Amino acid sequence: ADRAAAIAATSRVIIDTEDLHGSINLAGARIDDLELKQYRETVDPDSPIITLLSPAGAPNAYFAEQGWVPATGAAVAVPGSDSVWTIEGGNDTLTADTPVTLRWDNGEGLVFRRTFAVDEHYLFTVTQSVENTGAGDVALFPYARVARHGTPQVANFFIQHEGPHGVLGSNNLISKKYGDLQNDQQVRFDNTTGWLGFSDKYWATAVLAKPDANINALFSWRNTSGYDDYQTSFVETTPVIVPAGGTATHESYLFAGAKEEAVISAYQNQYGFDRLELLIDWGWLHFITKPMYYL
Repeated sequence: ADRAAAIAATSRVIIDTEDLHGSINLAGARIDDLELKQYRETVDPDSPIITLLSPAGAPNAYFAEQGWVPATGAAVAVPGSDSVWTIEGGNDTLTADTPVTLRWDNGEGLVFRRTFAVDEHYLFTVTQSVENTGAGDVALFPYARVARHGTPQVANFFIQHEGPHGVLGSNNLISKKYGDLQNDQQVRFDNTTGWLGFSDKYWATAVLAKPDANINALFSWRNTSGYDDYQTSFVETTPVIVPAGGTATHESYLFAGAKEEAVISAYQNQYGFDRLELLIDWGWLHFITKPMYYL
């Protein structure tokens, strides 16, 4: 399907802010349709605005999602990529002032909710909650991922990284070329902290755990039905315990937008994200090039 047909094929929640236009797919409750209102494909003011994310089934699919993984051996039904969520409450448009909450019932005593909030720029806060009406406690591990289908065309300029990357605690900055990840297939970083995603020349998409969260991070590639499937993901190592008769919540973040230095620095300072400034490739001489940027 082309992009428009893939979007139209599922029910959606609209995203509409000053900087962003798109939608959240109710199938999987994933953000898979996002355009950048303030940027265009060329200097022509009438050229199309930048498309960042696209749904599975469309050319160059590129999307982000959060979810839950049950404990090993536990027979717990959790929402998956094909689970159809419903809108809870009266709001069906996500803006900088109006969050949206989605709901999914596993029919076995657990009700999952996912609340999306977005600021005036490019940071989404995703709050997941689980209501347990059963008789026993349930342990679930939160995860987040960014998936990209197809290998994008890159400039391949040695001082400009384009591809999978992240900052993962004591592992520091991890940068992978698409070809390198094809050779590696999987690269794991266990018991770490931080964020990871994909960077283009001007744009980036990354999933971010809270700064004090311990995660197992993974960069991966596989060839599926003839196309390259890249993924950056993390699973938190500490389970969220949902008590019987109670509710538990979890919060994580998604950055999806332009690599604007002032915006990224503000997120780093406000939320304490570890070296989020490295979404921008300042080069080997970071200590010189970044101060020069402010001149």
